Amino acid sequence: HDLYSRAARQGHPLAQYNLGRILENGFGALQDYAQARHWYEAAARQGNSYAQYNLGVMAALGRGGDVDDVTAHMWFNLAAAASHKAALQNRDFIAARMTPEQIVSAQEQALKWGVTGPNLRATGLAFDVRRDDPYLVYDRIEFDIPTEPGGDALSPNPGRPAALKPRIHLPRQV
Repeated sequence: HDLYSRAARQGHPLAQYNLGRILENGFGALQDYAQARHWYEAAARQGNSYAQYNLGVMAALGRGGDVDDVTAHMWFNLAAAASHKAALQNRDFIAARMTPEQIVSAQEQALKWGVTGPNLRATGLAFDVRRDDPYLVYDRIEFDIPTEPGGDALSPNPGRPAALKPRIHLPRQV
C-alpha cells in the first residue's frame, strides 16, 4: 500500500489505478470510496481505461454516492473508446435505461473532462477543435467530423475510411 501511495503521488497512472483498487475494495487498507475515486480519476486523466471503467462501475452502483447513470455512461464510453470490451457492454446496458438527453449530457461531460480528438468522437459527440475553435487555416477549410454510432474504438475499424476521407481532402483545400 505504501509503495503504491508513493508512486501514485509521483503521478504514475498504474500505481494510481492500483491504489484506487486497494481503497475501493479494502485490500490491505480501509475501504474508502472517496479516495478510490480520487486515485482512479488521476489515472483516468492519463488515459488508463481500467480506471475509467472502474469509475463507471462506481457511478453505476452508487459506490461513494448516489447512482449516477450519466457519469457511469461517460466513464464506460471513454473506456470503450480505448477498446475496453466490458466497458462497451456496460455502457450499452446503462444507455438502455437513459433518455437521449442524458446520453447527450454524458457526451458533454466527457468534453468538460478535457477529452478531445478520436476518443471524444468515439463517444458519438461530433466535436472537433479544428472546426469548433479553429486555429491556423482550419477556419477556411470544409471537412466532415466522423463519429461512430457504436461509440467505441472497435467501431471505427470498419469505418476507418470514413475517418481518413476528410484528412485526404484537407491538403487539397490549403
